[in-house]
Amino acid sequence: MKTLICLFIVLVSVPGVSAPLCKSLYSSLKLSVESKKVFSGFIKSPKEDYLYGEVRVPKRFKNPKGFYLLLHGLLDSSSRWGSVEQGLLEAGYGVIKLDLLGHGKSLERHYKEKGDLSKEIDYRDQLEAIMAFLKLLKKDYSVERPNVMGHSYGGGLAMALAAHPQYSKAIGNQLVLVAPYVYRLDHYHQIKTVSDSAGFFTGVVEAWTSEIVKNVGDKMDPITDGFVKDGFSEYLQINGMSSRVEESVAVDAALAVTKGIRDFDARVDVEQIRKVMDVRLIIGSRDTVSPEALEVELYNSFVGGAKKSLLNIMGAGHLLTTEAPGVIINWILPEFNQSIYKSYKKDNNIFEVPFKE
Repeated sequence: MKTLICLFIVLVSVPGVSAPLCKSLYSSLKLSVESKKVFSGFIKSPKEDYLYGEVRVPKRFKNPKGFYLLLHGLLDSSSRWGSVEQGLLEAGYGVIKLDLLGHGKSLERHYKEKGDLSKEIDYRDQLEAIMAFLKLLKKDYSVERPNVMGHSYGGGLAMALAAHPQYSKAIGNQLVLVAPYVYRLDHYHQIKTVSDSAGFFTGVVEAWTSEIVKNVGDKMDPITDGFVKDGFSEYLQINGMSSRVEESVAVDAALAVTKGIRDFDARVDVEQIRKVMDVRLIIGSRDTVSPEALEVELYNSFVGGAKKSLLNIMGAGHLLTTEAPGVIINWILPEFNQSIYKSYKKDNNIFEVPFKE
């Protein structure tokens, strides 16, 4: 099976990205791509907070084929995109990556300049900050209308951007949703049985647990157990936050962002996404954060709207940007030849690709 999968991954690869992408179905891309930094720094959001972003382009191309705006997930940072970023650069695309408000370097700057977060970060504040960044890039660097790729929470934001009557004019026609956030937080609680509410939060900072119950509500499951165990510990460790920001500040940031999406239901936005959009939904069948059934329900709600396709990586989990970056790259690029996937196609333009089998 591995031989077969490697074969079709190589066949759909763009020039310069072959063997590494084959290997990447089972591990991260290991490409060393020469790129140059077009922009790196902070902007002030309309709500007077700090948003950090970087723009990189591949050196070996005179002009990028286009740009991708990468929006990371909750309790994460732009560093999560490492392998996907490398794949895009190798294929000739420019990359715009942000540390969303309350995350990564944006959180560090906020802490340095303003101290602890004292209020929630509404998801609409994130959208305004993203648009301010895109406006700067268009004005000063002639970078405009990037395609948007969002993972988890970032996927929900990507849908909200695409559905907004004004914001949608600033982005390209391809919308890539990697295990996106879908429903109001209380919906996740309804579909998940928790026998021991205290044990459910095992591995989470105790202060965060009590604060979520108090401030978000004990009838809500603000994040699933998979996210709690896999996400929060990595938020401090992988992104190096534990050495730069006090743990209590990271907890406050997690609370601020989590409370800011209590009422966010991405399904509301689906019908507003314009028909010219090429929507690529990528999910993992073993995702405990954004369960397969909910993602398929989201996909089916794009009725009569945008062009759509769904890639279900069988056996993969939630962190697809690190689990299967090569598969993501091959699936989204215009160079992709869909006929290669013909044998994996199910009904309604859904594809099921074996993973680690």
